[in-house]
Amino acid sequence: MRQTLITLPPANFFTRVDHPCFARQFDEISFLLKDRPGLLSLFHLHLITALVQTPEPEFQNARRFLADHLDFTNLPGFELPLENREIWYSVPVILTSSGRAYIRYMILGKMSSPGFPDLMPAWALPLFDPAALEAVRTSARVARALCGKTGDERLVCYPLTQPAPAVPQHGSPRFQGTSLGLPLALGFAALLNGHPIPRTLAATGRITEQGEILAVGRLDLKKSGLENARFKALIHPSDGSGFSPAGPITCLPVSTLSQAYALFSLYSPESTRNLMLLSACLNDPKVLAKNIGALPCGWLEWITRHGLARPAIDALTSDPHLFAAYTDIFLQKTGAFDTDHAGAIQALVSKQAIQEHTRTAPLSVFKWCTASLALANHCGDIENAGLWETTGQSLCDIISGMDLDLVADFFNHALVARHNRYQFTPQLPEPLTRLLAFLESMYAPKCEFGCPTDPVLGRLYGTLMQHFAFCGPKYLDRTRSCFHKAVQALGRDRVIEFREEWRRQYNYLTYALLDAGDRPGASQSLVSYFDCARMDDLVDLIFTPDISFSPWQTALTARYFAGNTAHPARDRIFKHLLQRFQSDPGSAHPRQLTAFNLGRMALALEETSFGAALLEQSIELCFSPNAGPTIQVMALLPISFLPDSALPSLQQIHTWEQTICSAAARLDASHFSQVLDTPLMEIRSHIKQTPAAWFPFNYR
Repeated sequence: MRQTLITLPPANFFTRVDHPCFARQFDEISFLLKDRPGLLSLFHLHLITALVQTPEPEFQNARRFLADHLDFTNLPGFELPLENREIWYSVPVILTSSGRAYIRYMILGKMSSPGFPDLMPAWALPLFDPAALEAVRTSARVARALCGKTGDERLVCYPLTQPAPAVPQHGSPRFQGTSLGLPLALGFAALLNGHPIPRTLAATGRITEQGEILAVGRLDLKKSGLENARFKALIHPSDGSGFSPAGPITCLPVSTLSQAYALFSLYSPESTRNLMLLSACLNDPKVLAKNIGALPCGWLEWITRHGLARPAIDALTSDPHLFAAYTDIFLQKTGAFDTDHAGAIQALVSKQAIQEHTRTAPLSVFKWCTASLALANHCGDIENAGLWETTGQSLCDIISGMDLDLVADFFNHALVARHNRYQFTPQLPEPLTRLLAFLESMYAPKCEFGCPTDPVLGRLYGTLMQHFAFCGPKYLDRTRSCFHKAVQALGRDRVIEFREEWRRQYNYLTYALLDAGDRPGASQSLVSYFDCARMDDLVDLIFTPDISFSPWQTALTARYFAGNTAHPARDRIFKHLLQRFQSDPGSAHPRQLTAFNLGRMALALEETSFGAALLEQSIELCFSPNAGPTIQVMALLPISFLPDSALPSLQQIHTWEQTICSAAARLDASHFSQVLDTPLMEIRSHIKQTPAAWFPFNYR
């Protein structure tokens, strides 16, 4: 019985036993142990500990029963309130003795009543040697520092073990050394932050006042002692000389309490492999540089908030080779449109650190600028896009002598950044003009040799096609020319690996032809985008719910049919497109344009209330929390088409106007000068009459 009581955490007896049965069993066990006072005290302590960890109010009978039968002021040493407002945790510590390792539990509490001068009740103090006592005190201090607590919290702890006898006996204290410092510090930090204790995670290590985790002895023995228990992982000092991490227990080395608490907080039995990688990344910049893309982005955000990767990141950014490897992963994530992961990787490195390496690692810095510019474009972050565009442009001449493909990729993103700012002018930057001429001169011999595929040039042509389409229908010939060059260089009907890229060009061409009023050409381009032969085939696709559409496909189809008032199946097309829109909740863009064009379709079908609701949804999407100024100003479209009968209160209109003007002021001043100078209710009619003048190409 003693072994059960000291090796297992307190069980919740009170959820399984009714009050009469509990009282009877209590009396029976107490009678059996009447001649074993030490074991009887341990039994009582176990019951009290289980009770204080049982917050459910329906167990007040058990609480009153124990309060009537036990002297709480003697053991554990404090009054037990009738209402349990304290928080109590059981923390496993690993002890060794006579060549074996075993688990004991320390009970940690945060009390509303006064605690103990020395954290522990008087009966527990003789059980600890001086080093262990100091480790307990240190663990509470560093946990408070880690959590930013002032020390007002009344922390207490006591061991779940047989109390020391009233008459001192010869022998060593039961708790010796400093290795319990780390598990207690983690337990106190969890207590202060309200974080649960992982049931299958143990820890051992000495901790200093500065939060450093120092080596402790007999790590192999301690690890082997966990294998027969329920534990799956062990947090231990990274300085473990002669320690073998092999075996069924996952070993997680750490050098600071911050690192340990990160692993402790992120731990789950299913995450041990990733935690091993995270532990290695925090301790070795080489591992971090090569594996940053494999860590969950939520974890990266967590360690960034807590500054845990700073030493490894500082070492990484000071080594050009490691920084280059890290940057390549960042570039890959942005290229794959994995914006969450890319953003988490970027956030670990400060802008200042990037600027400092402009001379020592210009190629890596340029890659970083390109990836950061692409990320800012994806996220609608106008200001950061401008910053990275400027920094990248300052390096273009240097990088042109190193990697022309990378320079071309940078200009792709730089042009997109201009479009996001509504800077629609046909003139190209002089460095881009020179680069394009050179790439074309190199492309001609490739075509003569029989290799017309050039993905770098093809992507650049695709961006130039968008650029001229944004400039309006009078540049349609240049738009078409860039389209044909793009699909050829991207291997249309020849290179299956680039299929999505060359198909995307039909999306852009359709928008450009719609802007130009070339509906037959737009129809042909649209059906090609969907790999159809005729418009009737596309309509059949729309009517087939098992065939999924991407948000971009739904947006383009809604735009096309919003302007096609003569199609005989327009009513059914609207209903099916609406179903697709409603079943695919995603980011604001391009759903805000889909809602706008579906609203136009509903109004044309004389579904006024339905159309107004869709236009209102478009407005909400434009003003969604993650929408940048590029998207926010697009609210002018649904607001302008909203029927007068559906207009909201003047206060709401004023709020719209403030948001739109604030966004427009961050974009191209000349493009939105009339918006900034004219009241919203007056500008509505102008935008409704000529929406393409404000929102050309695929911005409506």
